[in-house]
Amino acid sequence: MVRRGPPTEPPRASPPVSKYTLGPELGRGGMAAVHFGVVVGDLGFARAVAVKRIHPTLANDPGTIDSLKDEARLAARIRHPNVVSVLDVVATESELSIVLDYIHGESVSGLLRRAEVAGKSFPVGVCVAIAIDVLHGLHAAHTAVDEAGNALGIIHRDVSPQNILVGSDGVSRILDFGIAKAANRSQVTRDGKAKGKLAYMPPEQLGGDASVRSDVYALGIVLWQMLTGHLPFLRATTDSELLALVLKGVREPPSRSRSEVPALLDRIVMQAVDPAEDAESRYPSAQAMAQALEESGTASPRAAVGAFVDELAAESLEARRLIVSSLESNAPLPSLEGDPSPSRRTRSMTGAVVDIAPSPRRWVPILGIALLLLGAMIGATLLRLRRLEGATKASDRPPDTELVPPPAVGAATPSTSALAPPSADATASAPPHTVIAHPPGRVRRAVPNGSSRPPSCAVPYTVDSAGFRQYRRECFE
Repeated sequence: MVRRGPPTEPPRASPPVSKYTLGPELGRGGMAAVHFGVVVGDLGFARAVAVKRIHPTLANDPGTIDSLKDEARLAARIRHPNVVSVLDVVATESELSIVLDYIHGESVSGLLRRAEVAGKSFPVGVCVAIAIDVLHGLHAAHTAVDEAGNALGIIHRDVSPQNILVGSDGVSRILDFGIAKAANRSQVTRDGKAKGKLAYMPPEQLGGDASVRSDVYALGIVLWQMLTGHLPFLRATTDSELLALVLKGVREPPSRSRSEVPALLDRIVMQAVDPAEDAESRYPSAQAMAQALEESGTASPRAAVGAFVDELAAESLEARRLIVSSLESNAPLPSLEGDPSPSRRTRSMTGAVVDIAPSPRRWVPILGIALLLLGAMIGATLLRLRRLEGATKASDRPPDTELVPPPAVGAATPSTSALAPPSADATASAPPHTVIAHPPGRVRRAVPNGSSRPPSCAVPYTVDSAGFRQYRRECFE
């Protein structure tokens, strides 16, 4: 378990944005990493946030910085419950970060993976409800205006399962406008350069021509995938094969892979994913497709969507809840398997290093337990060694003794005191012919002083490779 230590003082040159405290990573992309975070205010106020931080290797790349700035500026102009809100932008000399609203839920891509592992399918109504929410969020982006009321002309261009979050509240939201196309975007996309994920791009977007209908197409592919559990281009094994299938267009409705999909839903999906030559046949807006899905009567209520998310991602959501709760209450950060683990060191939004390793006082009980365990191990080892030593001594026969048969019946038997082990002093002072001790049934008799043995019995045993004594039998006959 990793615990939070006191934060260090931020650099004096940094702006006063230390109200944001970072936690472990929540996710990672090619341009930035998203961290758990919390903003703390007066009177015990605390709110969970998600902080998107540019990778250090890209911190000096003007193109990446411009892209992140555009994302923050564009997303800030879209105010809709189905779009992840941008709360703040933090810029320092060393990094640029976007503070987003934290959504307690799971991405559609994560839900698809979990459903595949569990052998489950998305309920048809849940798929439709997710699609309706995302379409409303896209329509809000498509119709967003700037401060002067001029249309921004935002096209997302990367509608995919990774960029759709489904909350435990049953609300789905679109996020990540990092490659969005807009009329006044500072980073202009070069002509003919495609942006987005190939499997979700309409044919016209491959040539760099994206429109509202391009986002509608991508959402149609996502809906097709949620309904069936796989992409319609399942046969593609390489990028070239995938490109050929995308250009050819989707030819089979979802019901071919899942019979319970109603015919009306088939028609809606297929109209959304018409190929390039029939692009005008697609829905003219995201709102129009959302209306068609709503009128189909197949959408589940949000409570059912939230219950599905909670059931499918229960362990992940509980791990995240514990991390958020720890950050909000400034409690020790848990380290849980299967979810982002808190690192020992992180940085505040001002760039100051914050050490969240355990403090020395908190190590005391851990060290005490470790010492007790170490003492028990040493004691057990010493006891075992003593037992082995005793067993070895019991099997040893001194070179100056010999074994004789037990006394005949009726013969005098040594007293009980003679059978007891003698003390060290008694042994040292015993005369040469005194019987010191012997096991019942066998008599150990000392060899008289001055008697001779063959030289080979001067040491009546050998030592094998394992270190054990092997006594020569002839030395004791």
